[in-house]
Amino acid sequence: MSLLGPIRVLELGGDWSGLAGMLLAQMGAEVIRVEPPGGEPARTRAPVAHGVSLPWAAFNLSKQAVTADLAQPDGRALFLELLAGADVVLESFPPRHLAALDLAPQALIARHPGLIVTSLTAFGQDGPRAGNAATDTTVMALSGLMAVTGFAEMPPLRLGFDQIGSLGGLQAALGTLIALYARGADGLGQHVDVSVLDAARLANYREPLRWEFEQAVETRRGNTARRGRGGFTSNVWRCRDGWVTWSASDDPRRARSFFDAANEMGIALDWRDHDFAQELPADMDQARLDALEAAVAPFFELYTRAELEEMAREKGWILIGFLDLSEAAAQPQLAARGYWTEARFGDATLPIPAYPFKTSAEQPGPTGPAPAPGQDNARVYGALGRSAADLERLRAEGAI
Repeated sequence: MSLLGPIRVLELGGDWSGLAGMLLAQMGAEVIRVEPPGGEPARTRAPVAHGVSLPWAAFNLSKQAVTADLAQPDGRALFLELLAGADVVLESFPPRHLAALDLAPQALIARHPGLIVTSLTAFGQDGPRAGNAATDTTVMALSGLMAVTGFAEMPPLRLGFDQIGSLGGLQAALGTLIALYARGADGLGQHVDVSVLDAARLANYREPLRWEFEQAVETRRGNTARRGRGGFTSNVWRCRDGWVTWSASDDPRRARSFFDAANEMGIALDWRDHDFAQELPADMDQARLDALEAAVAPFFELYTRAELEEMAREKGWILIGFLDLSEAAAQPQLAARGYWTEARFGDATLPIPAYPFKTSAEQPGPTGPAPAPGQDNARVYGALGRSAADLERLRAEGAI
Protein backbone atom coordinates (compact mmCIF):
# COMPACT_ATOMS: atom_id res chain seq x y z
CA MET A 1 0.00 0.00 0.00
CA SER A 2 1.34 3.49 -0.87
CA LEU A 3 2.27 5.83 1.97
CA LEU A 4 -0.79 8.10 1.56
CA GLY A 5 -2.91 5.65 -0.42
CA PRO A 6 -6.42 6.42 0.91
CA ILE A 7 -5.96 10.20 0.92
CA ARG A 8 -7.70 12.36 -1.71
CA VAL A 9 -6.49 15.94 -2.24
CA LEU A 10 -8.27 18.62 -4.27
CA GLU A 11 -5.76 21.22 -5.44
CA LEU A 12 -6.97 24.68 -6.48
CA GLY A 13 -5.34 27.92 -7.55
CA GLY A 14 -2.17 28.96 -9.33
CA ASP A 15 1.34 27.54 -9.29
CA TRP A 16 2.32 28.30 -5.67
CA SER A 17 0.75 25.00 -4.56
CA GLY A 18 2.29 22.87 -7.31
CA LEU A 19 5.21 21.42 -5.38
CA ALA A 20 3.13 20.65 -2.27
CA GLY A 21 0.53 18.80 -4.34
CA MET A 22 3.18 16.90 -6.25
CA LEU A 23 4.95 15.76 -3.09
CA LEU A 24 1.67 14.46 -1.67
CA ALA A 25 0.86 12.75 -4.98
CA GLN A 26 4.24 11.05 -5.12
CA MET A 27 3.69 9.77 -1.59
CA GLY A 28 0.56 8.05 -2.88
CA ALA A 29 -2.24 10.55 -2.33
CA GLU A 30 -4.80 10.94 -5.10
CA VAL A 31 -4.27 14.58 -6.04
CA ILE A 32 -6.86 16.11 -8.37
CA ARG A 33 -6.09 19.49 -9.90
CA VAL A 34 -9.34 21.48 -10.15
CA GLU A 35 -8.81 24.15 -12.82
CA PRO A 36 -10.98 26.66 -14.66
CA PRO A 37 -12.19 25.57 -18.11
CA GLY A 38 -9.18 25.52 -20.43
CA GLY A 39 -6.72 25.15 -17.56
CA GLU A 40 -4.80 27.43 -15.20
CA PRO A 41 -3.00 30.43 -16.76
CA ALA A 42 0.18 29.09 -15.12
CA ARG A 43 0.20 26.34 -17.77
CA THR A 44 1.66 28.88 -20.22
CA ARG A 45 4.52 30.00 -18.00
CA ALA A 46 7.93 30.07 -19.70
CA PRO A 47 10.15 28.29 -20.48
CA VAL A 48 8.12 26.10 -22.82
CA ALA A 49 9.50 22.99 -24.55
CA HIS A 50 7.70 20.36 -26.62
CA GLY A 51 4.57 22.47 -26.26
CA VAL A 52 4.62 22.21 -22.46
CA SER A 53 5.40 24.76 -19.74
CA LEU A 54 8.38 23.22 -17.98
CA PRO A 55 7.63 24.80 -14.56
CA TRP A 56 4.06 23.51 -14.76
CA ALA A 57 5.13 20.07 -15.93
CA ALA A 58 7.81 19.78 -13.26
CA PHE A 59 5.46 20.50 -10.33
CA ASN A 60 2.35 18.66 -11.49
CA LEU A 61 3.60 15.12 -12.03
CA SER A 62 1.44 12.25 -10.79
CA LYS A 63 -1.73 14.34 -10.56
CA GLN A 64 -5.15 14.08 -12.15
CA ALA A 65 -6.96 17.07 -13.64
CA VAL A 66 -10.58 18.15 -13.86
CA THR A 67 -12.11 21.48 -14.81
CA ALA A 68 -14.81 23.43 -12.98
CA ASP A 69 -15.69 27.11 -13.04
CA LEU A 70 -16.13 27.82 -9.35
CA ALA A 71 -17.76 31.16 -10.16
CA GLN A 72 -20.69 29.37 -11.83
CA PRO A 73 -23.33 27.61 -9.72
CA ASP A 74 -23.03 24.35 -11.68
CA GLY A 75 -19.25 24.37 -11.49
CA ARG A 76 -19.36 25.09 -7.78
CA ALA A 77 -21.91 22.31 -7.27
CA LEU A 78 -19.56 19.84 -8.96
CA PHE A 79 -16.73 20.92 -6.68
CA LEU A 80 -18.91 20.46 -3.60
CA GLU A 81 -19.80 16.96 -4.80
CA LEU A 82 -16.09 16.19 -5.12
CA LEU A 83 -15.50 17.67 -1.69
CA ALA A 84 -17.66 15.00 -0.07
CA GLY A 85 -15.00 12.40 -0.83
CA ALA A 86 -11.94 14.57 -0.15
CA ASP A 87 -9.55 14.59 2.79
CA VAL A 88 -7.62 17.73 1.88
CA VAL A 89 -8.17 20.94 -0.05
CA LEU A 90 -4.85 22.50 -1.05
CA GLU A 91 -5.37 26.02 -2.37
CA SER A 92 -3.20 28.95 -3.39
CA PHE A 93 -5.78 31.61 -4.19
CA PRO A 94 -5.36 35.11 -2.72
CA PRO A 95 -6.87 35.46 0.78
CA ARG A 96 -10.66 35.80 0.77
CA HIS A 97 -10.97 34.62 -2.85
CA LEU A 98 -12.69 31.40 -1.79
CA ALA A 99 -14.84 33.28 0.71
CA ALA A 100 -16.16 35.43 -2.15
CA LEU A 101 -17.31 32.19 -3.80
CA ASP A 102 -19.00 30.98 -0.59
CA LEU A 103 -16.18 28.44 -0.23
CA ALA A 104 -14.26 29.91 2.70
CA PRO A 105 -11.94 27.38 4.41
CA GLN A 106 -13.85 27.46 7.69
CA ALA A 107 -17.16 27.03 5.86
CA LEU A 108 -15.79 23.97 4.04
CA ILE A 109 -14.59 22.50 7.34
CA ALA A 110 -17.97 23.20 8.94
CA ARG A 111 -19.58 21.26 6.10
CA HIS A 112 -17.07 18.38 6.45
CA PRO A 113 -15.56 18.37 9.97
CA GLY A 114 -12.75 15.98 9.02
CA LEU A 115 -11.56 18.14 6.12
CA ILE A 116 -8.11 19.73 6.09
CA VAL A 117 -7.79 22.97 4.12
CA THR A 118 -4.22 24.08 3.45
CA SER A 119 -3.88 27.64 2.14
CA LEU A 120 -0.55 28.67 0.61
CA THR A 121 -0.17 32.37 -0.13
CA ALA A 122 2.65 34.86 -0.35
CA PHE A 123 1.98 36.46 3.05
CA GLY A 124 -0.61 34.30 4.78
CA GLN A 125 -4.26 34.99 5.54
CA ASP A 126 -3.77 38.02 7.79
CA GLY A 127 -1.42 40.93 8.40
CA PRO A 128 -0.93 44.20 6.49
CA ARG A 129 0.40 42.50 3.34
CA ALA A 130 -2.08 39.62 3.28
CA GLY A 131 -3.94 40.76 0.18
CA ASN A 132 -0.90 41.90 -1.78
CA ALA A 133 0.09 40.27 -5.05
CA ALA A 134 3.63 38.91 -5.12
CA THR A 135 6.21 37.09 -7.21
CA ASP A 136 9.04 34.83 -6.15
CA THR A 137 11.41 37.81 -6.31
CA THR A 138 9.03 40.01 -4.27
CA VAL A 139 9.03 37.58 -1.38
CA MET A 140 12.74 36.91 -1.78
CA ALA A 141 13.40 40.64 -1.36
CA LEU A 142 11.17 40.90 1.73
CA SER A 143 12.69 37.81 3.34
CA GLY A 144 16.15 39.38 3.61
CA LEU A 145 17.74 36.62 1.53
CA MET A 146 18.62 38.98 -1.32
CA ALA A 147 20.16 41.47 1.10
CA VAL A 148 22.87 38.96 2.06
CA THR A 149 23.34 37.44 -1.41
CA GLY A 150 25.91 38.81 -3.84
CA PHE A 151 28.86 41.16 -3.43
CA ALA A 152 29.11 44.30 -1.31
CA GLU A 153 29.74 46.59 -4.27
CA MET A 154 26.70 45.29 -6.18
CA PRO A 155 22.91 45.52 -5.62
CA PRO A 156 21.17 42.72 -3.68
CA LEU A 157 21.23 39.59 -5.81
CA ARG A 158 18.30 37.38 -6.71
CA LEU A 159 18.88 33.64 -6.45
CA GLY A 160 19.45 32.09 -9.86
CA PHE A 161 15.98 30.54 -10.13
CA ASP A 162 12.55 30.68 -8.49
CA GLN A 163 13.06 29.03 -5.13
CA ILE A 164 10.99 30.87 -2.55
CA GLY A 165 7.70 29.40 -3.71
CA SER A 166 9.24 25.95 -3.38
CA LEU A 167 10.15 26.69 0.24
CA GLY A 168 6.49 27.52 0.83
CA GLY A 169 5.42 24.37 -1.00
CA LEU A 170 7.57 22.22 1.27
CA GLN A 171 6.01 23.80 4.36
CA ALA A 172 2.51 23.35 2.91
CA ALA A 173 3.15 19.65 2.33
CA LEU A 174 4.58 19.30 5.85
CA GLY A 175 1.70 21.21 7.43
CA THR A 176 -0.80 19.04 5.57
CA LEU A 177 0.88 15.84 6.75
CA ILE A 178 0.90 17.07 10.36
CA ALA A 179 -2.80 17.96 10.13
CA LEU A 180 -3.56 14.50 8.72
CA TYR A 181 -1.64 12.94 11.61
CA ALA A 182 -3.59 15.04 14.13
CA ARG A 183 -6.86 14.03 12.48
CA GLY A 184 -5.94 10.42 13.11
CA ALA A 185 -6.15 11.14 16.84
CA ASP A 186 -9.31 13.27 17.07
CA GLY A 187 -11.01 12.89 13.68
CA LEU A 188 -11.10 16.65 13.19
CA GLY A 189 -9.87 18.69 10.28
CA GLN A 190 -8.31 22.14 10.47
CA HIS A 191 -7.17 25.11 8.41
CA VAL A 192 -3.42 25.15 7.72
CA ASP A 193 -2.32 28.70 6.84
CA VAL A 194 1.10 28.78 5.13
CA SER A 195 2.93 32.01 4.29
CA VAL A 196 5.69 31.79 1.68
CA LEU A 197 7.37 34.76 3.37
CA ASP A 198 7.41 32.90 6.70
CA ALA A 199 8.94 29.88 4.98
CA ALA A 200 11.62 32.05 3.38
CA ARG A 201 12.46 33.66 6.71
CA LEU A 202 12.87 30.21 8.23
CA ALA A 203 15.50 29.46 5.57
CA ASN A 204 17.31 32.66 6.59
CA TYR A 205 17.11 32.10 10.34
CA ARG A 206 20.74 32.97 11.16
CA GLU A 207 20.91 36.62 10.12
CA PRO A 208 17.69 37.67 11.91
CA LEU A 209 19.05 36.07 15.09
CA ARG A 210 22.32 37.96 14.68
CA TRP A 211 20.33 41.19 14.51
CA GLU A 212 18.34 40.29 17.62
CA PHE A 213 21.49 39.52 19.64
CA GLU A 214 24.00 42.02 18.22
CA GLN A 215 21.98 44.64 16.30
CA ALA A 216 24.39 43.90 13.45
CA VAL A 217 23.38 43.64 9.81
CA GLU A 218 25.42 41.24 7.69
CA THR A 219 26.83 42.67 4.47
CA ARG A 220 26.98 40.84 1.18
CA ARG A 221 30.25 38.91 1.14
CA GLY A 222 30.07 36.99 -2.13
CA ASN A 223 31.81 33.61 -2.03
CA THR A 224 33.21 33.94 1.48
CA ALA A 225 32.33 32.56 4.89
CA ARG A 226 32.68 34.10 8.34
CA ARG A 227 35.25 32.50 10.64
CA GLY A 228 35.61 32.51 14.41
CA ARG A 229 37.21 35.93 15.01
CA GLY A 230 35.01 37.68 12.51
CA GLY A 231 37.26 37.33 9.47
CA PHE A 232 36.12 35.90 6.16
CA THR A 233 37.64 33.19 4.00
CA SER A 234 37.05 32.40 0.36
CA ASN A 235 35.03 29.35 -0.65
CA VAL A 236 35.57 29.42 -4.43
CA TRP A 237 38.87 28.93 -6.24
CA ARG A 238 39.85 28.89 -9.90
CA CYS A 239 41.50 25.70 -11.11
CA ARG A 240 42.74 24.57 -14.53
CA ASP A 241 39.33 23.69 -15.98
CA GLY A 242 36.85 25.63 -13.88
CA TRP A 243 36.22 26.23 -10.20
CA VAL A 244 36.32 24.30 -6.94
CA THR A 245 35.01 25.05 -3.49
CA TRP A 246 37.41 24.73 -0.56
CA SER A 247 37.83 26.58 2.68
CA ALA A 248 40.79 26.46 5.05
CA SER A 249 39.92 23.75 7.56
CA ASP A 250 39.70 24.19 11.31
CA ASP A 251 40.73 20.54 11.69
CA PRO A 252 44.51 20.79 12.34
CA ARG A 253 45.34 17.48 10.63
CA ARG A 254 43.24 18.27 7.58
CA ALA A 255 44.71 21.77 7.29
CA ARG A 256 48.26 20.45 7.67
CA SER A 257 47.64 17.78 5.02
CA PHE A 258 46.49 20.40 2.52
CA PHE A 259 49.45 22.68 3.11
CA ASP A 260 51.88 19.76 2.93
CA ALA A 261 50.55 19.00 -0.55
CA ALA A 262 50.97 22.65 -1.54
CA ASN A 263 54.47 22.76 -0.05
CA GLU A 264 55.50 19.72 -2.11
CA MET A 265 54.74 21.80 -5.21
CA GLY A 266 56.78 24.73 -3.90
CA ILE A 267 53.66 26.69 -2.92
CA ALA A 268 52.82 28.37 0.41
CA LEU A 269 56.30 27.68 1.74
CA ASP A 270 55.95 30.45 4.33
CA TRP A 271 53.34 28.23 5.98
CA ARG A 272 55.47 25.08 5.94
CA ASP A 273 56.19 25.14 9.66
CA HIS A 274 52.90 26.60 10.81
CA ASP A 275 51.32 24.65 13.68
CA PHE A 276 47.61 24.56 12.94
CA ALA A 277 46.96 22.97 16.33
CA GLN A 278 48.11 26.25 17.88
CA GLU A 279 46.52 28.66 15.41
CA LEU A 280 43.54 27.58 13.32
CA PRO A 281 42.04 29.70 10.53
CA ALA A 282 39.20 30.48 12.96
CA ASP A 283 41.79 32.09 15.28
CA MET A 284 43.25 34.36 12.59
CA ASP A 285 42.39 37.97 11.92
CA GLN A 286 41.53 39.11 8.40
CA ALA A 287 45.11 40.07 7.51
CA ARG A 288 46.38 36.59 8.39
CA LEU A 289 43.53 34.93 6.49
CA ASP A 290 44.25 37.07 3.43
CA ALA A 291 47.92 36.09 3.57
CA LEU A 292 47.05 32.40 3.91
CA GLU A 293 44.71 32.49 0.92
CA ALA A 294 47.12 34.44 -1.28
CA ALA A 295 49.74 31.79 -0.53
CA VAL A 296 47.60 28.79 -1.53
CA ALA A 297 45.75 30.23 -4.55
CA PRO A 298 48.40 29.09 -7.10
CA PHE A 299 48.04 25.49 -5.91
CA PHE A 300 44.52 25.12 -7.32
CA GLU A 301 45.57 26.39 -10.74
CA LEU A 302 47.97 23.45 -11.17
CA TYR A 303 45.16 20.89 -11.34
CA THR A 304 41.81 20.09 -12.91
CA ARG A 305 38.63 19.66 -10.88
CA ALA A 306 38.88 15.87 -11.18
CA GLU A 307 42.51 15.82 -10.04
CA LEU A 308 41.77 18.02 -7.03
CA GLU A 309 38.75 15.90 -6.10
CA GLU A 310 40.84 12.72 -6.28
CA MET A 311 43.44 14.24 -3.94
CA ALA A 312 40.66 15.39 -1.62
CA ARG A 313 39.24 11.85 -1.42
CA GLU A 314 42.65 10.38 -0.67
CA LYS A 315 43.65 12.98 1.93
CA GLY A 316 40.29 13.78 3.53
CA TRP A 317 39.99 17.40 2.40
CA ILE A 318 36.58 18.99 2.00
CA LEU A 319 36.83 20.07 -1.63
CA ILE A 320 34.56 19.60 -4.62
CA GLY A 321 34.41 20.89 -8.17
CA PHE A 322 31.57 23.08 -9.41
CA LEU A 323 29.27 21.43 -11.95
CA ASP A 324 27.16 23.03 -14.63
CA LEU A 325 23.56 21.85 -14.94
CA SER A 326 24.34 19.11 -17.46
CA GLU A 327 27.20 17.79 -15.33
CA ALA A 328 25.09 17.96 -12.18
CA ALA A 329 22.36 15.88 -13.82
CA ALA A 330 24.83 13.24 -15.03
CA GLN A 331 26.75 12.74 -11.79
CA PRO A 332 26.97 9.07 -10.71
CA GLN A 333 25.79 9.82 -7.16
CA LEU A 334 22.28 10.59 -8.42
CA ALA A 335 22.14 7.51 -10.62
CA ALA A 336 23.34 5.29 -7.77
CA ARG A 337 20.49 6.55 -5.59
CA GLY A 338 17.88 5.88 -8.27
CA TYR A 339 17.17 9.60 -8.46
CA TRP A 340 15.98 9.64 -12.07
CA THR A 341 12.88 8.24 -13.68
CA GLU A 342 11.07 9.18 -16.91
CA ALA A 343 7.83 10.93 -17.85
CA ARG A 344 6.17 12.24 -20.97
CA PHE A 345 6.44 15.97 -21.69
CA GLY A 346 4.30 16.71 -24.72
CA ASP A 347 5.77 14.56 -27.48
CA ALA A 348 9.01 13.78 -25.63
CA THR A 349 10.06 11.36 -22.89
CA LEU A 350 12.46 13.07 -20.50
CA PRO A 351 14.24 12.17 -17.25
CA ILE A 352 12.66 13.63 -14.12
CA PRO A 353 13.58 13.48 -10.42
CA ALA A 354 12.04 10.57 -8.53
CA TYR A 355 11.84 11.52 -4.83
CA PRO A 356 14.38 13.01 -2.42
CA PHE A 357 13.99 10.37 0.29
CA LYS A 358 13.72 6.62 0.43
CA THR A 359 11.80 4.44 2.87
CA SER A 360 12.38 0.83 3.79
CA ALA A 361 8.72 0.04 3.07
CA GLU A 362 8.06 1.63 -0.29
CA GLN A 363 9.84 4.14 -2.49
CA PRO A 364 7.76 7.25 -3.26
CA GLY A 365 8.00 8.64 -6.76
CA PRO A 366 6.13 9.94 -9.79
CA THR A 367 3.44 7.79 -11.34
CA GLY A 368 2.78 9.80 -14.48
CA PRO A 369 3.27 13.09 -16.31
CA ALA A 370 1.47 16.35 -15.62
CA PRO A 371 -2.12 15.98 -16.85
CA ALA A 372 -3.79 17.92 -19.64
CA PRO A 373 -6.61 20.30 -18.61
CA GLY A 374 -9.73 18.33 -17.75
CA GLN A 375 -8.30 15.03 -18.92
CA ASP A 376 -9.98 13.18 -16.04
CA ASN A 377 -13.38 14.88 -16.20
CA ALA A 378 -15.22 11.83 -17.52
CA ARG A 379 -13.75 9.38 -15.00
CA VAL A 380 -13.84 11.60 -11.88
CA TYR A 381 -17.24 13.16 -12.51
CA GLY A 382 -18.59 9.87 -13.84
CA ALA A 383 -17.78 8.33 -10.46
CA LEU A 384 -20.10 10.95 -8.95
CA GLY A 385 -22.91 9.69 -11.16
CA ARG A 386 -22.67 12.41 -13.80
CA SER A 387 -23.57 11.09 -17.27
CA ALA A 388 -21.73 11.85 -20.49
CA ALA A 389 -24.72 13.91 -21.64
CA ASP A 390 -24.68 15.90 -18.41
CA LEU A 391 -20.96 16.61 -18.77
CA GLU A 392 -21.44 17.68 -22.37
CA ARG A 393 -24.14 20.13 -21.27
CA LEU A 394 -21.88 21.53 -18.54
CA ARG A 395 -19.06 21.88 -21.05
CA ALA A 396 -21.31 23.73 -23.49
CA GLU A 397 -22.41 26.08 -20.72
CA GLY A 398 -18.80 26.78 -19.69
CA ALA A 399 -19.16 25.21 -16.25
CA ILE A 400 -16.36 22.69 -16.91
